[in-house]
Amino acid sequence: MHCVLAFLLTSNFGSKLFHRIALVSDGPEGFCYGVYQNPNGNSFSFPSQDPDIFSSTGPKPDIGTNVRAYCSNKWGRSEIIAHLAKYLGDRTHNSQSGLAEEYEAEEKCRRSISKLIQESPRIKQASLTKILEIGHCNEQMIANQAVRGVIKVTGAFRRFSPSNDESYYIIDADKPLSIGRVVSNGEIFMVTKVEQGFMALAWYQGHLHLFQRDLNDDLWHPITDLIYSQRNGQIISQYVWDAHGKLSEIKRRLEEVRDQTGSTGLKKNIDRPESGNIITERELSIFIKNTHLNKLVADPAKGWLG
Repeated sequence: MHCVLAFLLTSNFGSKLFHRIALVSDGPEGFCYGVYQNPNGNSFSFPSQDPDIFSSTGPKPDIGTNVRAYCSNKWGRSEIIAHLAKYLGDRTHNSQSGLAEEYEAEEKCRRSISKLIQESPRIKQASLTKILEIGHCNEQMIANQAVRGVIKVTGAFRRFSPSNDESYYIIDADKPLSIGRVVSNGEIFMVTKVEQGFMALAWYQGHLHLFQRDLNDDLWHPITDLIYSQRNGQIISQYVWDAHGKLSEIKRRLEEVRDQTGSTGLKKNIDRPESGNIITERELSIFIKNTHLNKLVADPAKGWLG
């Protein structure tokens, strides 16, 4: 048996709702993460769901992030994702589409940055502090344009932006961004304490990302790839399977089935306690179908990103 995770984001963006579905597994790179637009909007209904694919249950999705496990005794992880995504709009490479501010406002922001750069021809860049002080750009606009490659971000707090060596507009990130102003719904979720500090999930620029901060400060930074999001499936999948109570129980039972049948497609948790109970794939299928997953508990995103 193999399983993938589906995350449904419903976010207030201005006066409209913004929806995205991320399908995630720990399968082969390039086939284990994708972001999609569901024509049914705020729903886990997939137009092409295969009868050999079944899922956990949960309440009707509302604002925030909901999760489901989709599993199959017939299909592998990449095949499950392919079946679920067959008639969805693929937004993996332009998931931030729909997040941009009004065109005129972002164009005014770009002109403001260009003017500042022209005023400093010797250094050929503008500081983030100065850009925000002028008032034509806000932090969301900066994040939008950085991730789209419109601007290149350098400096001590540049990690909110992917590397980009081609843009004419160069910004010195001499201060971090407020994380609550740039992640969806201003929230992070599944916060866990780790040896190095804290880890959490958040939607950033239309993609699901994993963030980390040290114990002694409030500066978050992404540990997932901001450019090649397809590489992020394994790290996100393993984090959620291990950190979510009900999903970790599904994983434990999947591992028991693997011990009996040879494969589950999930990384084995070597620290799990041994169980004397023998579980069949049919019993596991029933258990998964009866597992009720509530909306992921969110916390206000406090601190900084950089």
